[in-house]
Amino acid sequence: MHPGHCSFSCKLLTPSALLVRQNDYRTTQIDPQGSWAVTVRQTNRYIAAVAAKLATKFVTGTVFNSCRALIYPFLIRGSKGTPAHLFLLAFFFCTANGYIQGAWHSNYATFEISSGNLMCYITGTVLYVSGMIINISSDLILRNLRQDGTSGYKIPRGGFFEYVSGANFFGEFVEWLGYAIFARTLPAFAFLTFTACNIGPRAYHHHKWYQKKFEDYPKRRKAFIPFVL
Repeated sequence: MHPGHCSFSCKLLTPSALLVRQNDYRTTQIDPQGSWAVTVRQTNRYIAAVAAKLATKFVTGTVFNSCRALIYPFLIRGSKGTPAHLFLLAFFFCTANGYIQGAWHSNYATFEISSGNLMCYITGTVLYVSGMIINISSDLILRNLRQDGTSGYKIPRGGFFEYVSGANFFGEFVEWLGYAIFARTLPAFAFLTFTACNIGPRAYHHHKWYQKKFEDYPKRRKAFIPFVL
């Protein structure tokens, strides 16, 4: 199986599994005749319920990445196949992860409005969108390395590849860091940890491979985290 088809098709499973498990949030109706204190509490519950919905949308928002899952694999040139067991492991993880995220948001997560929580919502949103942009733009840079139809290897340049060898991995990490900060649930941070443990070593090995393959590989370029690692 083509690795692009394997990786990106599995990305569809997480939001799909979450949607299957995710219960509808029932928001509190604001009583216009109620007292000021009651109305404020009702408003906070209403906004908190909306925030809970938004948290689930961070994972279901990867439906946007479905364009990558359905289109990008067909644009990849000259890649090797993916072993069946890796595809099965990815299939299992993405299905289980989406289900667990949805179950936790439905039954255990609480979203209360405060100045601190609002900062987490804003910070998480900015990081998630930024990571998605880095991820997608890095994928395009890698694809364009073989735009002329050649099968050789080239040094990726431009975007965050000027700072790290695994710019696409870094973008994905930033995405799920934003999701974890926004949601602040145990499964969200577990997902972030698993992602870092999975793609961090991959970025490191890619970095070492580039250094051995190309004598003129940029010396200041890091493996995974710009200026750090």
